[in-house]
Formats: sequence, structure tokens, C-alpha cells
Amino acid sequence: MRRVIATVISFCAMGICCMAQNELSLKFSSYENLVCGIAGESGILVSKDDGASWTSIDFNVEYEGYYKPLVIKAVAAGYKTMAIAGTDSDGRPAMYFSFDGSVWSPRELSYTEHGRTLWLEEQPLDLEYDADHDRMIMYCENNTVFYVPNCSHCNSLKKN
Repeated sequence: MRRVIATVISFCAMGICCMAQNELSLKFSSYENLVCGIAGESGILVSKDDGASWTSIDFNVEYEGYYKPLVIKAVAAGYKTMAIAGTDSDGRPAMYFSFDGSVWSPRELSYTEHGRTLWLEEQPLDLEYDADHDRMIMYCENNTVFYVPNCSHCNSLKKN
């Protein structure tokens, strides 16, 4: 499968629609046999065999003391990689990559414009994998699109 498929499901522990405080939001993305998802604000679900088996971590528990707490808002699976994006405890946008879902590494959200290095300020809303260009596309507030290719110095920003 070349196209990313994303699904959003809301449910509660009892399997019926609940009030927001008890609601758990799930988002999934898949590419080939890799499926990753986010559950709630900091849960990550990963399957490397088309959903036959799953592993899960709580990002904020797993990386406490290493990274700032993160409210995860978006997830995308791509060619041999997956990404999550959200807002850190300082209110800044943040993005992390993983090859297998067990180890997550931060990605700088800087870009160059007119010879100056700038940092993404808009909050992420969604992620998508662009297979044609082998890059992640982060859709942000204020009609901003942030392109994240494999090259960490090649990020770019487009405001619509």
C-alpha cells in the first residue's frame, strides 16, 4: 500500500460514547506492513506485522527526564519510519521519529529562510507521509505546512 490511511475513533472504556473527560481518542496511520497509532495524549501503539501484534508505550512515562512532556496530536507511518508530533510542556511544537516504535528521537523543527535559521512556531494539527518525496508533511495552525524530509537541514515551511 503506498497511500497513508488515517482513521480517528473515539470511544470510552465501556464501549459507548462518553463525556470528554472519559473519552480516549485514537488515531492510526499505516504504510506497507507498519501501523502506528496514538492513544490519548501520550500513548503510542505500534504494529510491524499488519496489526497481528501490538506494542505500546506511554511516551511521557518512557522519556521522563529525557524529553519534555508531550501532548501528541498527530502520527504518521512511512517507509521504514514513523513520526509523532505535538506540543511540549513549554507550548512549543515538537516532533519525534522512530524506526521500530521502541526508541524515539527528537527532530529539530528549524528551517532556513532568506539565509536565516528560523524555528517552527505553529502548533501541529496532523501528519502525513509523502511517499513520492519520502518526507513527512506536518499540517499546522494558521494554514502552515511544514515539510520534513530525511535530511535534517532540509526542512521547509509554506504558509498558505
